[in-house]
Amino acid sequence: MCNLEGRSRLILHLQEGSKESWGEAAPLPGWSEESLEDIVKQAITLTPPFAPSLTFGMLSALANLRDPLPDIPPVPVSYFLSGTLSEIGVQAEKAILSGFKSAKLKIGHLDFNEALYLVRQLKDHLYLRLDVNQAWDLDEALSFFSHFKKEDFDYVEEPLKNPEELRFFTHPFALDESLRDNFFIDHPLLKALVIKPTLHEDWLKWLGRGKEIILSSAFESDLGHAHLALLAFRLKLNRNPLGLGTFSYIRDTLLEEPLELDNGHLILPQKISVKKELLHALPLPH
Repeated sequence: MCNLEGRSRLILHLQEGSKESWGEAAPLPGWSEESLEDIVKQAITLTPPFAPSLTFGMLSALANLRDPLPDIPPVPVSYFLSGTLSEIGVQAEKAILSGFKSAKLKIGHLDFNEALYLVRQLKDHLYLRLDVNQAWDLDEALSFFSHFKKEDFDYVEEPLKNPEELRFFTHPFALDESLRDNFFIDHPLLKALVIKPTLHEDWLKWLGRGKEIILSSAFESDLGHAHLALLAFRLKLNRNPLGLGTFSYIRDTLLEEPLELDNGHLILPQKISVKKELLHALPLPH
């Protein structure tokens, strides 16, 4: 186990002869149904069914042990913009100067006029993925997006409180939270499915729906970000920018060789290996 940035995580270590591999299981407080205590118990007893975060950690480590992928090309990522109006302004300037073309902008928590101002200011500099987080009712959403053309941004993630009303929405949209509730709507304006493997159960079922798949972080460590990039490469989902812009907010790192962000791309090291001095051993079961 380790604690990074105030969040405890279970780090899995697999070894086969001289080969070793690492995985991360990090339930997200407030979003994951499982707790850290739950996955620790599951990891010790190896009793399925396993929680999503543990499944991701175990399969990531196993895949990297049995089928390592050295020298994958830089992976395009979408910058993550969130916070107050002024904070987002600073973040957006950094993203543009750093060569990012795509950015996810959270607007559901903002005042209507603040959100309007931000989108107007940024849409010509970044290809925006707007995230409302199901904060608006249909009238609010239609009023806001009446100020924009369909091509002004990539898509709107979860624009409505009530997903059943998405059939009345007027702009390209994406599903995230709805998928975790097993809701799907077959609509011509549904452009993308945002998948967070550490939060989704049975998420592979969404891959055959004919929509863009955006693999996304749930604020894992740099180890988790690296495995999400590797997973996208394995599944050939690395053509569109991944939702890994959260990496730019990571301060405490777990990997011995760092990930790098360059010109809007995530660059992985040759070897995915963990700083062992950060880890604390689990007690063995009686």
